[in-house]
Amino acid sequence: MVDNFDIATARTLWLALGCLLMAAEMLSGTFVLLCVGLGALLTGLLLSLGLDLGGNAQLIIAAIGSAASLWLLRKPLLDKFGKSAGFDEHAGQRVKVLSWNGQEGRVRYRGSDWSAKTESDSQPAAEQEMIIERVDGLTLWVK
Repeated sequence: MVDNFDIATARTLWLALGCLLMAAEMLSGTFVLLCVGLGALLTGLLLSLGLDLGGNAQLIIAAIGSAASLWLLRKPLLDKFGKSAGFDEHAGQRVKVLSWNGQEGRVRYRGSDWSAKTESDSQPAAEQEMIIERVDGLTLWVK
């Protein structure tokens, strides 16, 4: 498929694809699109350096570059900028207890019922207000 293009066209397509994927990463926040985009940019860069690569070689380089960047970069990026970076827009917000049993219960937050957990041994009463510490999936951790 890629063999039908000349090198200049292939180079332009790989570079454009890489930039597009890296821009799309801003919407996902998973760093997967960034890594795949880096693989595409690597292929475009090698073509820009004058390597005469066939279509299969281009696809293999893009795949290897994507896999390598996923393996080397994704975890450090997630650690630095992902969930572990400590940003949680819900932390500090108030919720109202609907029901509670042990360390789990249901709370009302922004007009919806949520599952909630606490590390405390205290038993909150219905209608009691609690504070969100963090969000884990669809569960609010409260205190």
